[in-house]
Amino acid sequence: MEGIVCAVILHVVTSSPSPSPPSCSSPVHGVIIGFGNNLRNANAPSIDACCDACVKQKDCASWTYHNGMCYQHGAVTPTTKVAAAVSGIVPGRDKVLIGCFKDFVPAPGVPPVRALIHFNSSFSSATDSEAVQQCVDSCNITGYLKAGLTTSELSRNSIEKDDRKYWCYCGCQLNTNSPQVPFDNCSRSGVGANGFMSVYDVSMTPKSTPTCPGGALPPGPACSQKAAQNFSFCNTSLSLDARINDLVNRITLQEAGPLLTARQSPAIPRLGIPPFYWGTNAIHGIARVTHTCLPNDPLTCATSFPQSLNIGCTFNRSIARGVGRTIGREMRAFANLNLSADGLTSWSPTINIIRDPRWGRNQETVSEDPLVAGTYAMEFSLGMQYNRSASDATPPPRATSGEFMAVATLKHFTGYSLEQWSRDGNWTENQYDRTTFDANISLLDMESTYSQPFKKAIMGGGAAGVMYACNKVNGVPSVANPTLRKLLDSFSFDGYRTTDGDGINGMNDPGRQNYTSNQEDSILVALRDGESDIDDGGTYAEYMANAVLENKVNMTLLRRALYNTFRIRFRLGLFDPPSQQKWGTFDERAIHNEEAQTLNKDASRQSLVLLQNNKSTLPLPISTLQSPSKPIVIIGGSANSTVLLGGSYARTFSVVDGYTTGGFPAIPQAVKQVLHDNGNKRDVEWYPGMACLEPGRSSQICSKPRKNVTLLNEAVNAALEAHQVIIVVNLQSLSPCDAEGPVDGEFNPCGYEAEQHDRYSTALPRVQESLALAVLNATNNANIPTVVVLVHGGALSIETIKDKADAILDAHYPGVETGAMAIAETLYGMNNPSGKLTYTVFPTIFTNLSDFASMDMTTSPGRGYRYYPTSSNLPPVLWPFGWGLSYTNFSLSCSLTQMTVSCTVKNVGSRQGSEVVQLYHIPPANASHYTGAVSPHRILIDFQRVDSVEAGQTSKVNFLVTEEQFKLATSSGGRVLLPMPQTVSVSRGHGEEIQLTVDVSK
Repeated sequence: MEGIVCAVILHVVTSSPSPSPPSCSSPVHGVIIGFGNNLRNANAPSIDACCDACVKQKDCASWTYHNGMCYQHGAVTPTTKVAAAVSGIVPGRDKVLIGCFKDFVPAPGVPPVRALIHFNSSFSSATDSEAVQQCVDSCNITGYLKAGLTTSELSRNSIEKDDRKYWCYCGCQLNTNSPQVPFDNCSRSGVGANGFMSVYDVSMTPKSTPTCPGGALPPGPACSQKAAQNFSFCNTSLSLDARINDLVNRITLQEAGPLLTARQSPAIPRLGIPPFYWGTNAIHGIARVTHTCLPNDPLTCATSFPQSLNIGCTFNRSIARGVGRTIGREMRAFANLNLSADGLTSWSPTINIIRDPRWGRNQETVSEDPLVAGTYAMEFSLGMQYNRSASDATPPPRATSGEFMAVATLKHFTGYSLEQWSRDGNWTENQYDRTTFDANISLLDMESTYSQPFKKAIMGGGAAGVMYACNKVNGVPSVANPTLRKLLDSFSFDGYRTTDGDGINGMNDPGRQNYTSNQEDSILVALRDGESDIDDGGTYAEYMANAVLENKVNMTLLRRALYNTFRIRFRLGLFDPPSQQKWGTFDERAIHNEEAQTLNKDASRQSLVLLQNNKSTLPLPISTLQSPSKPIVIIGGSANSTVLLGGSYARTFSVVDGYTTGGFPAIPQAVKQVLHDNGNKRDVEWYPGMACLEPGRSSQICSKPRKNVTLLNEAVNAALEAHQVIIVVNLQSLSPCDAEGPVDGEFNPCGYEAEQHDRYSTALPRVQESLALAVLNATNNANIPTVVVLVHGGALSIETIKDKADAILDAHYPGVETGAMAIAETLYGMNNPSGKLTYTVFPTIFTNLSDFASMDMTTSPGRGYRYYPTSSNLPPVLWPFGWGLSYTNFSLSCSLTQMTVSCTVKNVGSRQGSEVVQLYHIPPANASHYTGAVSPHRILIDFQRVDSVEAGQTSKVNFLVTEEQFKLATSSGGRVLLPMPQTVSVSRGHGEEIQLTVDVSK
């Protein structure tokens, strides 16, 4: 069989002529070809020398020789007459610029009208011409006839100072609804911008089996296509393995590389296989897809949940599973309705641990604790892939065709928790970058921390996808790391593995990892050592055939990658006839329905963490508001923003009344609605208290805020005239560290957190802190009830605010749709807060004591609640892991019967409330004698949430403990059970702790 497969594939390759090297065409006198698409220019002694110089530059499509100067161009159009000019083109690089077309949104919430509709990729590039070449190549490789490019400014940093971000689209023909406009509307360098798309005809140089001949395939599963119906891979009476192998045997070498490419794998019309999209961003709802709203109802869109960190703070397994389940249902519904160009593989959840509070993507993940992160990922996967309800405890099934509703892809494996960071905070030297960083991880830390969330999600949740991280691990790129591959194998992982951030090309890039010498070698180690099935880049598509023909990659490696990826598509049911589609009934009724909205509200409410409530300031009384005289004053530069509450990777929201809110309220509107619903008509006023460099943005986020004495005084004076004051602070700030003077784009090493943006400090940006303190000083002296609301992801070291504020509510990013109402309901007592911190809030000095680039969990001062502090001389934390207060009080009593810890939780307060009971293992003082490693202070081994306990009532909680939970990680990467009774501690995150001794030998 293997020999036959090789013969089939190699026959296609060897029967095709080898490509001729580029050469110069016959020169044309009197014109400039490629006018306006200038790449570079230099002196040249002759016409031939100019042509040769162009040929040597891979991005040069045409050239012009004029008055002793050689001009290189990135396309062959437009042209202009210049009498003394001589021009020519390089055959095989004929990027014909068709023109400039409108790329616009016809009406709020309506899908955009684009000249080309198939989204290919987004990327950054130093020059427009390089971006054009990359987009044209991407579309050409995947078999399309046309390529379109548009762009926007990219956040700046010192390495990519002049980079811009581009969006590349492909298509077979132009969309007649997208009108052509004068070329001047697009940039002179051939890139669309500001609502326009530059479109290129690339049909002259096809590099793969065309996707377009005969028109696009009709929608539907592969085996509903006429071209495929007689193939054995469509015979559902055969085993899954036999069907996949039959399909793999039919794939040619030219087709293989593009099929293993994200995000868009091309169609194979001769086999009736439609295109497939890898990697829908769906961390807390479908985001960044072509259509996220119903075309006939632009306000009915994919549900946007609170950020992942918020879901973690609920400590609610049902919420986590429900979020995954809802996202999976909506992904399937959009696919069934043919409303989205995106697909059924979600590149989520993010489950890297919160190693350091400075990491820019802490908001996207769940916890510093491996159990909490792993439990979340397990529940999310069970919901997304299998549509499991919270009460369904059956394990994931064996692989079958059509079993997956959608696919969860765990990311990023592993040791990823650094974007771009500099020790000096100036981003000019000593910089770390996620694509070059080498995460040195000990065997102890790999076993005890970094691998555990992935292990639990795979073994307990059946997660079918894993994304390798961009970084190296112990000197080897993650995408080609045999240690990581073997770890996944030890978890019985049988899904697909994808790279991230063009990771395969990064291995041979001297500016990144410089691990291999060329693309073919990168492909070899990626397939052989990492078993990287999908390339999030263009290396597989462009160089796979060369790697095989040069005998660097054998057919076994290539077949395995094809098998693994097609197996995912079969398990999604995409090769089953319509009559056998398990998930075919999902339609518009599954999108943003009542069940999803209820879940969304519950998630937002349960995620809010009450950090502090001195003098029982919260809930704010409504009874004293019946006489509407003094207003409620809300202060904060972005306090009036709805979009801010969604955090990163939220979907795009439609414009309502001039703002991108989707019709959902910000905090001031939500507070006003809560008051009005309770019969109070008191005014609610908002004061920014700071100036914004970009005021009036539709998102209402105060971009690049700076101190403004007039606005600050206005806010303080308004607070002094208020009945109640709510201060909303976040991480928007000036760069660097709120310094006055020039601003380097939006990049801010001090405050702003996001992908590619780490924080230099855990303190609030000065402009935020100074506003909060000015208001608190004034209202404290005037005895005006004042609450601070925190909107953020990474932990905030707010010692000065903690000392002055009576009440602090940590909202994190509670969601665009339901976040503001959850905050308002909590402030006024309609919701009793029950969220718990999933991370430790360290003092500001922690960042001076801890090396951000160190992956060691145990080195002083220690990371997380398990290892901080390593000595009694270190300062106390502001709030510990698991902390979270309530408006009521609970008591806790526990007992032990054999291996079961039984607890009674009693509500001893005056109102209904919910609580999270946390079970910890307390290793003995001499544990390091057995493990050869630093012993953790405590380890969370289980938790249970009890909901809606009425005042005076009780709820029972039982924990069944096992030997496995007491095994400690060793310095050699193993586990050992200490030969002695084990101590457990039961806690609510604050208040009393109950310790019990478990004899595991019985």
